[in-house]
Amino acid sequence: GPGPGPAETAQADALTAYNDAANTIINPCGTDLTGVNLGTVSTFATPLAPGVYCFSTSAQLTGTLYLDFSNPNSFFIFQIGSTLTTASGSSVVAVGTPASCNNIIWQVGSSATLGTATTFLGDIIASASITVDGTAGASNEGSLWALDGAVTIAGATTVTACGSSAPPPPTLP
Repeated sequence: GPGPGPAETAQADALTAYNDAANTIINPCGTDLTGVNLGTVSTFATPLAPGVYCFSTSAQLTGTLYLDFSNPNSFFIFQIGSTLTTASGSSVVAVGTPASCNNIIWQVGSSATLGTATTFLGDIIASASITVDGTAGASNEGSLWALDGAVTIAGATTVTACGSSAPPPPTLP
């Protein structure tokens, strides 16, 4: 019979990307941030360095996470054991050269929930589901992949492909 259709191919590709991001042999954890709010680990002046960051359980973002893209080839992998949750008005901001959100991977062990008015950056691959609350507007530059559940986008949510809408990020002084 015919080969797999586009949906089956996309599902298989998402599963491969999830397993690659989660693989601690290929991507060993550089910094364990279990229990640390992502909104407290960086400032505009000292953005988070590229690397692999892990959470044995859940990850939370309240406020702003600044990522260091002073090198355009910077790469970030966030390995999250269970859930990723952002508070209302949270954001992920690239600082430096124009960032490729393809270089930011959020591997989520169960579900991701982006709160209302969240401005997010990167590809989220969740094993269960992803919910984006756009009641007061929300956006993600990157893709949203749920392996075993739904991607639910509510309200005034904007999801764009990498590099298609973001203005150039501010540069470090």
